[in-house]
Amino acid sequence: MGYFVEYHIPPGDDEDFEFPVNGEEPDDTIPLSQTEAGTVHAPDLLARTLVAGATLAEARQAAEEIIGHSGATEALLYEDPENSTQSGSGTVVGTYTQGGGWAGP
Repeated sequence: MGYFVEYHIPPGDDEDFEFPVNGEEPDDTIPLSQTEAGTVHAPDLLARTLVAGATLAEARQAAEEIIGHSGATEALLYEDPENSTQSGSGTVVGTYTQGGGWAGP
């Protein structure tokens, strides 16, 4: 069983993230200015990260470090016995807000 923190990474400089869409060459990375491929814009990126910690308190502490480095302002902490990378998998055991800390069990 593991703990996972989910949070939204904001883009820098108040701009959306941009991703080229090219089904013919999905593994190629090309600067957007050099491609005619369609573009997907995203206002933020959802991340789910495994958190080290044997106890809930340790997981919360480790999650705060991850959140702080990401630039996110809020996050959910999940306890997931299946160790899934699927968003929303597991049971929410805490909600974090910047300036407010942790709420929940």
